[in-house]
Amino acid sequence: MKNISSATESLKLLADDLQSGKGLIGTLIKDETLAKNFQALAANLSVTSSNLNQRGIWGILWSQKKPAPATKK
Repeated sequence: MKNISSATESLKLLADDLQSGKGLIGTLIKDETLAKNFQALAANLSVTSSNLNQRGIWGILWSQKKPAPATKK
């Protein structure tokens, strides 16, 4: 019974810290700008990871030249 009481108290303290914005997760919950920046970071990492898998390290470090558009004469 002491373990359950101790675990409940720990969870309550954790929830209180989150609600007050303490720590990384608490800050992400409370700060909308930081949360949006973190989402953008995660999306960019996903794209970079995908490009790395498809093109390798050199393919993402140096951009490939796009062919010049054809001109009408």
